[in-house]
Order: sequence, then C-alpha cells, then structure tokens
Amino acid sequence: MQQTGQFSRRSRDIREVFQSRAFRLFSIGNFSSLTAIWIVRVCAGWLTWEMTASKTWLGLVSFAELGPSIIISLYAGALADRHDRMKIVRFGQGTQTVLALALVWLIFTKALTVWWLLVVLLGFAVIGGLTLPARMALPPVLLPREHLATATAVGSMSVNLTRLLGPLIAAPLLAIQGEGFALLLAALGFAINAICMSMVRDEDRPQNVAMRAATADSAGFLTVMADMLRDRSLRLVLALQFLLSLLVRPLTEMFPAYADVVFRTGEAGYGALNAAVGIGAIAGAVLLVGEAAGRALRYHILFGAMVFAAAAASFSFMADFRLALGLLFVFGMAMTTMGIAGTTYVQVHTPLERLGRVMSVYSLIFRFAPALGALSMGAMADTWGLRTSVLTLALAALVLIMVCWRPLVKETA
Repeated sequence: MQQTGQFSRRSRDIREVFQSRAFRLFSIGNFSSLTAIWIVRVCAGWLTWEMTASKTWLGLVSFAELGPSIIISLYAGALADRHDRMKIVRFGQGTQTVLALALVWLIFTKALTVWWLLVVLLGFAVIGGLTLPARMALPPVLLPREHLATATAVGSMSVNLTRLLGPLIAAPLLAIQGEGFALLLAALGFAINAICMSMVRDEDRPQNVAMRAATADSAGFLTVMADMLRDRSLRLVLALQFLLSLLVRPLTEMFPAYADVVFRTGEAGYGALNAAVGIGAIAGAVLLVGEAAGRALRYHILFGAMVFAAAAASFSFMADFRLALGLLFVFGMAMTTMGIAGTTYVQVHTPLERLGRVMSVYSLIFRFAPALGALSMGAMADTWGLRTSVLTLALAALVLIMVCWRPLVKETA
C-alpha cells in the first residue's frame, strides 16, 4: 500500500509540472536535443577509437567537446540573466544543427580526420558553454519553486532515457558504418528543439516577468560567486559535485576502450555499457520526484556520492560483462540521485535574478570537471593501465567524500 501511495504521489507530481505548456515544449525539445547530443558523443567516441586506438585521444576528444566552456562561462551566466533564456537556447540549437550537418558532410565526402572531429567538437563546446546556464536556469522561470525537484528529475529522466536511446540509435548504424546517417538524425534532433523553443509564448511563462522586474541586480560574476560561497552548505555541495565529476564521472568516457579491450564486445558492448548507466539513472531520477529542499537533499547527495564512487571502484575489477552491466546500473542510479539533489539544492538557494550566473558556475562542474577528468584518466590509462587508473581515482573520491560528510550533515540550513 505504501509503495502504491508513493507511485501515485510521484505520478501526480509529474502531471502537475506538465500542465505548464512552456515546460511541455521545453521538455519535448530538451529530449530531442539530448538524444542528438548522445548520438554525437557515441559517434565521436567510436570514430576516435577507430582512427587512433588511443585512450589519450579518447580523453582529448571528450575534453574538446566539454572543456572550453570554462572560457565562456563568465559571459554565459550574465547573458542568461540579462536576456531571454529561451532565445539563447533556440540560437544554440540552431547552431548545433549546423555543426552536426558539418560532420555529416565530412563523413560523406571522406574528409573526416581526427583533427577535423576535434575542431567540430570544439564548436559544440563553445555553443554548449554559451547555452547551458540559460537551459539550466529555465525551469525556475517556467514553474513554481515547489516543483523544481520534480522538474529536475524529469530533466534527468530525459538525460538518461536519451543516454539509452542515443546509443541504441547510433550503435547499429556504427556497426554498418552508417555514422553519417546517425549524425543526420542528430541534426534533426537539434532542429526540433529549436522549433519547440520558438513555440513558447510570453504568456506561457509568467514568472519570466517577475525575473525581468528583478534584473536590476547588476552584480558581477565574481561578486555573485563570492556571495554564493559564503553559504557553507552550498559550498560543500558544489565541492562534492566538482570532485565526483572530476574523479569518477569520466569513467563513461573510457567505455569505448572497455568495450573493445577489456570485454571484447565491440560496438554492441559499447552501446550496452552506456545503456546500463542510462537505465540506472532513470531509476535514480524517479526516487527524487517530489523531493523537497533541506536535510533530505543533503543525504541524497552524500549517499549518492558514496555509492557512485564505490561502484566505479568495483567496476575497475570486473571481467564478467554481465556483472559489469549490473554495477553500471547502480553507478547510473547513484550519479543521478546525487546530481538531481545537488541541482535542486543550488536552485532553491539562489535568487531568480542571479540564477543564470550561479548556473554558469554549476555548468563548469558538469562540463569542465568531467572533461578535465577524462583527459587525465585517458593519459593515466595509457601509462598505468585502464583498471589501475579508474580504481585510483575512485578511491581518492571516496576519501574526499568522507572528509565532506560530517560538515555537510551538521549544517542546519
């Protein structure tokens, strides 16, 4: 009976957020775009491995897609606070459509090299860095704050359904050397999101008016960041998210090497590894539907972080492919639980008119830290071996989680 009641409550919470027309369009477009970006990532990872057979190059390509966002994050956060966030996202999706089509052209003309791939992924990184703070700051404009945890969970379900769907689309096409067709589907996904963003009306997002009325706050990025870090619990949450993104999250960027060298399962195994993480992450998102801010969120962050790092450490020993998939299910569940709780905690502790700048800091965690971690993990794996590198970084993460545990639990905010 209790499980039935929880299911009914979560279903009700999800229905309530989708009563907003703007959030419906945002979610449809976001799902389409996220599917597209996972197709691009899967294709880029496998093409890189085929062209170079280098773990260092896998890390470098991942860094190229994500890392440069740090260069433009200061500007992107202010842009999201001072201009229409929906228009920023629409512009970004249109540009990513063009970039995906550029990759299609390079493949069909047989002009693609790993260096051209690097250049196009740098383009994705720049556009992603410009638009991510605006996209992360949109739900609080579209919905009341009491629905933010559910909205973030819905967004995470989209991320992880597409983590499953993207490889399911890309892997069979990669197996028949249909990379160009896969990337053509990615271009279509970006275009659909741009269309959805153009369909949202001003009257669909009444809180946008309140945000514009409050934009007299002209504090610079560094001032906003300093104010944010004065909150000790918020500082600890951000530190944990950064450390886990740096040390543990890059494991997923090594999946092409694991599929080919460790498990010897090829493209199908590569898709299955990504799918296992995605399925687990969907389960983790469901757990956070309807969650409120406060102490419960901090426990979700801490326990999620601990399980996340422990699963990565255990995965480093795996030789059996089926057991590895089970561990990655747990890995994905913990990653999402920690991520949703952390994002919601930051959103509810931030004034609406400053949210773009704060989310630009948060976007560094989700983009730059995994990119830097992937670059480091790839280089370490070529020197020390894949298993040793993954285990070392995961154990370091576990130690740091224990350092942060007691101070965060003792916070009363």
